[in-house]
Amino acid sequence: MKKWLLLLFLPVMLMFCTSQQNNNLDNEINIINDFLADPGSFEILNSYQGKRNVLKVDGTKTINYIVKYSLAQYRNRPIAIEISVDLWREEKTAKILWQVNNAPNYPAVAFVDNALPGRWHNVRGRLIITPTNDDPYIYLTNWEINSQDTFYIANPIITVTENGIGTALDLPSLKSIYAEHFLIGNITTHDEIYTSGQYFNAFLHHHNAVTSTVTYPYQLAPPEKGGTYNWVAADRTINLMRRNNIPIHGHVLVYHELTPAWLTEGSRDEVLQNMTDYITTVLRHFRGRITSWEVVNEAINDNITTMSDREQITQALIYARLMNLYKEYSAHISRVTMWGMDDRNSWLSKGNPALFDWKLNAKQAFYAVSDPDSFLAQYGRTQR
Repeated sequence: MKKWLLLLFLPVMLMFCTSQQNNNLDNEINIINDFLADPGSFEILNSYQGKRNVLKVDGTKTINYIVKYSLAQYRNRPIAIEISVDLWREEKTAKILWQVNNAPNYPAVAFVDNALPGRWHNVRGRLIITPTNDDPYIYLTNWEINSQDTFYIANPIITVTENGIGTALDLPSLKSIYAEHFLIGNITTHDEIYTSGQYFNAFLHHHNAVTSTVTYPYQLAPPEKGGTYNWVAADRTINLMRRNNIPIHGHVLVYHELTPAWLTEGSRDEVLQNMTDYITTVLRHFRGRITSWEVVNEAINDNITTMSDREQITQALIYARLMNLYKEYSAHISRVTMWGMDDRNSWLSKGNPALFDWKLNAKQAFYAVSDPDSFLAQYGRTQR
């Protein structure tokens, strides 16, 4: 079942705000269609900066969020969320962030980094999730930005689709297809979204190796030299993979950005000793649980775009040729790792490089990887 909500803040709604059904906390006001704000924090404007029917929210009168949308009816059920909202802020540059209140990570649905004040920003995003909080909701956070700020919200659209997982579990398993050649790996984080439910089932269906991205220096090392290491999230994720008999590749021992300052401060000899101590501590902690390590990583881009049919075929042809090359030299290859299950959660999301789209529906790239010979026979001679 798909539920479309076009949330238009009509001026006449203001007189009905307190009379509409409110199935949430008593100190919240139901603005329209379960889109909630703290009482006394908002007003509805006929127009503002070229937009009509605008919700104005006074940040000084909000407590835990600017506005929110309830997900209570979807608790413990897999859903796909799409959101698009126009936002205007008056104060300094800051991050605009829509989240789901799933502890402990509160995953982002949509955000804009370094959003400049005094202009409209279209904030849009997508997320597959199973809401688990006792009172789950999507909310515009107010803790990363100036609480004195004023917000203007226009043209909000939220789409919630139940059973949002796509075709990933219905397709032939990649790990079975390449069982005679090499392991098929992917990445994982400590986020509950990717280590539970249907998303994790899709991971297990297609992969028999994992690269763990819960072992960056900034995640493990103390912020100050001599402090206590943080093993909790990494241990939880790595032990989960071990219970499912998934061999683990560690990522990453040393990285020039995501590393506490003390590791690279001081003289050459001091830095070498700091790194030696850190690497030794990490390798000893994970001895017998992580089978291999790497030391290189690059920047992350979280933009989401769409692909034309032609672009999908072009991408898939590259993958088909690569997989045939890997099979040819499989005697020298032990593992092939896909860096991300789906386009939304790839480090190169703007290029849509994954085998599945954000809902875990198979793209042409999946069919190219699962049967490269057939794909090349069908498309290899016609694509230019």
